[in-house]
Amino acid sequence: MRNKIVAMLIAALLKMIKPQMLREKLAELMESIGQRVEDSETQIDDVFFDAIIELNPEMFKVIVDKLLDFVEDAVADSGTQIDDMVVLPLIDLIRVTFDIPDNDIEP
Repeated sequence: MRNKIVAMLIAALLKMIKPQMLREKLAELMESIGQRVEDSETQIDDVFFDAIIELNPEMFKVIVDKLLDFVEDAVADSGTQIDDMVVLPLIDLIRVTFDIPDNDIEP
């Protein structure tokens, strides 16, 4: 019962997160990562960070869609409803925020 209440509270908090807020936080995160990469003495992290930044937006959406599909399948197979209440709304928020269609849904 306690876990279900916590899951419901988390789900309610997730509903308060708006796409613009998520985009802003991602921009801040990317800025922070970029600064750390730039300040590091190694070059391999520069290569990986640049590859991610320069990734074609459509290819990025395909990769993220596949990752989200994997998580959705894991949640569906878990047999619990708590992760459905927490993870699935978060996935929906990510899809809406970054315009990532769920390409495995058949019309």
